[in-house]
Amino acid sequence: MSAYITPEEYADLTGEPINAQTPHLIARASDQIDTLTFQRIKRIGFASLFPLQQEIIKAVCAAQAAFLAAYGDALDSPLSSYGIGNVSMSWDASKIVQVSGVMMQRELYARLLQTGLCNREL
Repeated sequence: MSAYITPEEYADLTGEPINAQTPHLIARASDQIDTLTFQRIKRIGFASLFPLQQEIIKAVCAAQAAFLAAYGDALDSPLSSYGIGNVSMSWDASKIVQVSGVMMQRELYARLLQTGLCNREL
């Protein structure tokens, strides 16, 4: 498996520090992008993409890795919402989208759609 960004690119794009989990988060975000693009990037090769597509994929990968860093434990939970005492949590459906089992911020998915690689009909 290959990641679409390096830890250094992650730090540059997100402003977040690199830690021991960063390579794992980047790999997971890259896998999720592959799922959402129906493995097209792997088939044709990242270098074969147009520069704009490459730029979008890198930006989405970095942002998704940061999203996973912040909410990974909650994303992996089978619960959709929960409450303890006066505290409750649920996902805002207007900001989160779930496609093919991948949860992503709606704005990131919209950006990924701009690559043209997410269309099922291709």
